[in-house]
Amino acid sequence: MGAYYDNLKHTQSKVYHCLEKHPQTRNSDKNLYLAIVYEFYNDKLFKDPENGLSLPLERIHDLPTFESVRRMRQKIQSNKDGKGKFPPTSEAIRQKRKWTEEAYRSYLGYSSELRTI
Repeated sequence: MGAYYDNLKHTQSKVYHCLEKHPQTRNSDKNLYLAIVYEFYNDKLFKDPENGLSLPLERIHDLPTFESVRRMRQKIQSNKDGKGKFPPTSEAIRQKRKWTEEAYRSYLGYSSELRTI
């Protein structure tokens, strides 16, 4: 568990850094993931003068997973009091995430009381 735990801590610090430095990443997990790749894994990208940047498939395992980045963003932006750091800058995104979470909970059969625990 040690190495995996360390990887998660590194991912969390990178997500925190990008959320703090780039407010536009607070509204989009895709933009957040790209900011992390550009800022911390630029050496893994292939620079092609004609097509820009690309990621060779053999280097994909050197990057954090999209899901890990999304979960870390979610953890940082929320807490039990609902006062997480770096909330989305868009009210529409905030409402959409709340609705999506409630829709998933309903679909999966979770009780609404679990949300308050």
